[in-house]
Amino acid sequence: MTTPMMDRPIEQPKAESFLDWFRINSRIVTIAVAVVAAAAFGFWFYNRSAVLKAENADRKLLSAKQSLSSGNVPLAQSDLKKVADQYPSTSAGVEAGMLLAQTKLEQGDYQGAVRALKDLAAKNEAGPYATPLRALMGDAYSQLGKYAEAAAEYGRAALATQAPN
Repeated sequence: MTTPMMDRPIEQPKAESFLDWFRINSRIVTIAVAVVAAAAFGFWFYNRSAVLKAENADRKLLSAKQSLSSGNVPLAQSDLKKVADQYPSTSAGVEAGMLLAQTKLEQGDYQGAVRALKDLAAKNEAGPYATPLRALMGDAYSQLGKYAEAAAEYGRAALATQAPN
C-alpha cells in the first residue's frame, strides 16, 4: 500500500543557483528595488530643491543689494524684507534681514531695527549668524539708550560665538 501524498508536507522548490533563487524571489526583489529607487529619488529631490531655494535666495539678495547700492533705499528695503521673509532659513535670507536692520539703523528707525532683528534672531538662535545678529541687536538697543538690554545682547553674542577666546 502506498502512503497518501496528503500526509507529507509540501516542499518549496529549492534554489540551486542564483538565477533559480532570483526566479523564486523575483517579486520580493522587485519590491525592494522599487523601495530603494523611490528613497533615492526622494533624497535627490529634497537636496535639489534645497539647492534651488538657496540659489533663488542668493539671486534675489543680489538684486536687493543692487537697489541699495544705487541709492533706492525704499525699493531695497522692500526687496530685502521679501528675501528675509521668504527665505529665513538660508544664509541669503539672514543676510537680507541683517542688511534691512542696518538700513533702518542708518535711517534712525532703531525700534524697527530691533523688531526686525528679534524676529530674525528667533528663527536663527544657533549657527553662524547668531553672533552677528545678537551684536547688531545690541547696537540697536544701544542707539535706543537701553544699555542694559544692549549689554544682555552683547553677552548672548559672546556666548553664541564659535570663535576661540
